Amino acid sequence: MAGEELSPDPIEWRSRPWRGSSGAIVLVAALFVALGAYAAFKAKDAVWTGLTVVAAFYVLSPLLIPVSYRVDDAGITRRSWISTRQFAWKRFGGWRVTPNRRVAVLRFAGKGVARWSGGMSLFLPEEPLLAPVLEKLGDAIGPEAGSAT
Repeated sequence: MAGEELSPDPIEWRSRPWRGSSGAIVLVAALFVALGAYAAFKAKDAVWTGLTVVAAFYVLSPLLIPVSYRVDDAGITRRSWISTRQFAWKRFGGWRVTPNRRVAVLRFAGKGVARWSGGMSLFLPEEPLLAPVLEKLGDAIGPEAGSAT
């Protein structure tokens, strides 16, 4: 924790499919359709066609499947029909909001190779929940990367 006391009230919301950048989702989906069509019709390879479909579902599922989030004193819980994951606040080392203000990119803490272990995308709620969520991120992880504070 960044040293400030968090609000005892959890904040919960559900994000909609096609959140984030619709243009990027369409571009990635078009790539997989092209690869699948090539494998099915030009190469006539059922194995590669099947693998392309599975890979497309795996890559696009976080962007297309509705997800529920809960932010509380313990951390962040992300639930979908595929999985439930809990992330403690101490797991994060920094965060920033994308320019479109729809996604908070949370970087995992660590030094050296550990910091390259990735992070998570937190698809942000609409107002009036947006401001309390951003405040909780700042209180729990620290100021947003690149902010003046």
